Amino acid sequence: MNTVLREAGGSATNGWLSGIATVLFMTIFVGYALWLWSKRSKDYVDEASQIPFETQE
Repeated sequence: MNTVLREAGGSATNGWLSGIATVLFMTIFVGYALWLWSKRSKDYVDEASQIPFETQE
């Protein structure tokens, strides 16, 4: 059997793992984005937005 086909077949069996990882990371990203836009995180976002303007002495 061709080694390229053997490797492709081996990686295709683990495709479900890539799908689960993609869904997991997308869920985390969307959850974080929603949290940042919520009113509960307003103080955190306002404070973080001023970090570039702070002077270091």
